[in-house]
Amino acid sequence: MKSYVTIMGTDQQSSVILTSGLNNIQAASYARLERITILSSGHSQYRGAVELATANLADFQLVDAYIGLIGSGNAVLARNYVARAEIRNCTIVSTAVGIALRAGGIVYVHDTNIHLTGAGSDHIGILARAYCRIYVFGGKIGTGYGYPPVSNSNERVIGVLVEANGSGRVVLHGVWSICRNDGAPDGVAVNCLRLEGPGGWIRIFGCYLQAENPSLATTPETVSNPGFGRVEVYGSRLRTYGTGPVYGSMQIGCSTYSALNNNAVLGSDMNGLALLNAENSGFRLILPSLPTETAQFIFKKIDPTTNVVQIVGNGRLIDGQPSATLSTPFQVLSLRFAAGQYLIIP
Repeated sequence: MKSYVTIMGTDQQSSVILTSGLNNIQAASYARLERITILSSGHSQYRGAVELATANLADFQLVDAYIGLIGSGNAVLARNYVARAEIRNCTIVSTAVGIALRAGGIVYVHDTNIHLTGAGSDHIGILARAYCRIYVFGGKIGTGYGYPPVSNSNERVIGVLVEANGSGRVVLHGVWSICRNDGAPDGVAVNCLRLEGPGGWIRIFGCYLQAENPSLATTPETVSNPGFGRVEVYGSRLRTYGTGPVYGSMQIGCSTYSALNNNAVLGSDMNGLALLNAENSGFRLILPSLPTETAQFIFKKIDPTTNVVQIVGNGRLIDGQPSATLSTPFQVLSLRFAAGQYLIIP
C-alpha cells in the first residue's frame, strides 16, 4: 500500500484478495483498507495476511474487513513499532493468531470479532509483546458462536496473551470471551487472559470472560497470571481465577497465594479475597505499610492442613499485635484498615 491512499472494495463478498506465504498486504501510514475480504494461508509464525511492517507506521486503518487465516501465522501482524493503527468493525477467523504486536506500539481495536477455530498451531486472539498498548472496545474473542471448534486438543487456546519477554499493556472494554478446547489435557493452556511475565499488564472493564474444557474435572483458568504480571478487574464477570494476583475495584479482587509467594509484600491496591494454599508448606505474607484507607483483606485458607500462614502488619498493628496467623483448615481472617491500623472484623 501507499501512504494517504484508500483501497476500498464494493463489499466484502465481491472484493476478495488471496494471499499466502510471503505474498501479503503491506500496510502504509495514513492509508486505509476497507470493505474487503482477505483469505490467507501458508504463513510462518512471524508473517501474516496484513502486515504493519514499516517502522513507526502511523494512522493505518483496517475497516469493515473479513480476514480468514488457515494454517499458522497471523491475520494482522505488527513486525515493527507502530505509532498508531486502528482495526474497526472487522471479522477475523483464524486457526492461529488473530492480531499480534511483536515489536511494540499502539493499536485500537473497535467492535471486532476474533474467532479461533480449526487446527494448525496455538490459537491466540490477541498477542502482545515488547512495549505496546492495545485498546479493545467491544467485540468477541475466542471459540464457538457458529464456527467449528478447535480440533487439536494439544494446542493452546488463549484469548489475550502477554508474552513473558515483553511489557505489553492490554485494556479491554465490554469484550465477550469464551475460550474452549474440548479434551485438552492438563498443562495445555485454555485461558481468556494470560500473562507470562512480570512486565505484562491487563485491565478489563465490564467484560464477560469464561474458559471451558469439559474433559477436565477442574475448570480451566479464565485468568492465568503465571508470570505474576498485573491483572486489574473492574465490574466484570469472570468464571474462575487462576495463578497469580488479580486486583479489583467496584467488586472484590481475588488472588491465590502459596509457599511460592513466601514473604511477598502485598501492594496497596491488592485488597480483596486472598486464597491461601498451605497444603505443601506454611508461608508468610506481608501487608502493605501504606494501604488505602478502608482497604479490606479477606484471607481464606483453602487446604485441610494445619500448616501456618502468617500475616505480618509491616509496621501496622493487627488488633494490637504485629502479626496474625491462620493455622486451622479453611480458616478465615478478615481485616479492615482504619484509624491507622488493621482491625480484625468477625
